[in-house]
Amino acid sequence: MRQSVNKRTMDAKNIGSVMSALKRKPVSRLPFSGQNRAPQKAASLHQEVNVQGSAPEEIVRRLSASLAGFEVLIVPGLDGSARHHWQSSWQRLFRANGVAVRRVTQANWSKPDYENWVTALVAAVKKSKKPVLLVGHSLGCLLITHAIKKGLLPETVAGALLVAPADVENGPELERYRVAAFSLSRCLRCHFRHWWSGAGMTRG
Repeated sequence: MRQSVNKRTMDAKNIGSVMSALKRKPVSRLPFSGQNRAPQKAASLHQEVNVQGSAPEEIVRRLSASLAGFEVLIVPGLDGSARHHWQSSWQRLFRANGVAVRRVTQANWSKPDYENWVTALVAAVKKSKKPVLLVGHSLGCLLITHAIKKGLLPETVAGALLVAPADVENGPELERYRVAAFSLSRCLRCHFRHWWSGAGMTRG
């Protein structure tokens, strides 16, 4: 299903409004293996926005309306996304506002098997009856990238939001073996740096 240019522009503006409204305090970057070992002491996204009073319900309403024609698929990284992780907060917020949202399920979040993880992602996308918007974090970003590079994702994927792609080449030495199969080529990593305006890869 093809959306018009104007529609996509409006969706992007609505998403940008919510993102700019979330004035989180800076958080120190963690190695990719510790994304859930230090639980974030934050309320749900919806609660945080209301406390700060900087994201009116109208923004949430418009964003939800913009996403009505899609299904949001959450793609966590290594060790999954715990209750207080932003992906889980988004999932609760979207669901509470009538947005179709699911998350990919992996057999073992702590011992990622490359082939099995890719297969699970592709299967999850194919289950959707709507255009899919992927929301990846950390190792989940690399998973999405590999699936795209291999041409495994169907045309129902309308877009992807990749947040803090894991730098698997420079993570803790004792942990690298768990994620070595997800490493991207040097050329592809250069593309990531370009997309993030020269910010470089970050550890999720």
